[in-house]
Amino acid sequence: MITPDLEAPGALDDVEAAFLMWPFHSAEPARPIVDALKRRVHHVVFMTGGGALPGVAPEEQPSPVARWHAAVERLIEQSGMEWTVLSPSTFMVNTLWWSPQIRAGDSVRGAFGSLAMTPA
Repeated sequence: MITPDLEAPGALDDVEAAFLMWPFHSAEPARPIVDALKRRVHHVVFMTGGGALPGVAPEEQPSPVARWHAAVERLIEQSGMEWTVLSPSTFMVNTLWWSPQIRAGDSVRGAFGSLAMTPA
């Protein structure tokens, strides 16, 4: 993976929107990234973690990962840029354990019942 220098001349020329995923185990790198984006980009789409609770302050989130994502969301929201936050939940999970049920022609019901969310 190559991480571009967002401050390099021409790095964001002609860029109007950015899609941002957060691979870090901390929100600390977020401020310089958001600051660099807001100087040139009009709209940011941020794919947050499914565990980040909307409208809940970062420090009140239920897990470290949710706290990092909520902190990045807050920086983006306060940046002055237009923004969209996507909150997927389980679209990238390994659901191979459903395979036998699907092959048998049955309905997958694992996403219902006592689970807190359904696959996105």
